[in-house]
Amino acid sequence: MARLGVDSFLRRPSLRREAMETIGGFMNHTVMAWIRPYPDFSFDAAALFLLKDQVSWLISGTGAVLIYVDGQLYKSSAPKPYPVLGIAHSYEPEVMEPVSLPEKVEDKVALLLLSGSCPGQDSLEIIRESLFSAESPEAWLEKVMTQNLPGASALAVFLPPKKKIFSGQGR
Repeated sequence: MARLGVDSFLRRPSLRREAMETIGGFMNHTVMAWIRPYPDFSFDAAALFLLKDQVSWLISGTGAVLIYVDGQLYKSSAPKPYPVLGIAHSYEPEVMEPVSLPEKVEDKVALLLLSGSCPGQDSLEIIRESLFSAESPEAWLEKVMTQNLPGASALAVFLPPKKKIFSGQGR
């Protein structure tokens, strides 16, 4: 299912709502084909799509997306359950309108996907504190997972600040 979402996005990279809904529909049809012999199954999923300096996401079930900039929460998905993949043939995914990442970043941008439950305020504080000291996504995951946060899994991507390639001097 992940490969289908990635391949669909790479064929026509776009963060427009229609493109995201199409990808969600493809993912739902794939799940429906897989679970046909097991009608009681459904799937939670979350996908982040980054294109240039914008990010969008698609959420199914009880996942959460958090974007931190320089250790502060910049944008997040609403803390609520979303439509689940594999329940019905018609599926309207929850799609976030593209969010522009800030131009000036001192430390890092952290894109975080959590699945299994929506994080509460206590969990958000643990996540934020662990970001300050984490040098890599792996280090952050290790710190967060030792805190016994509710949720089945997590994924982190750190984006370094943009560097100026040219100082404006010269030709």
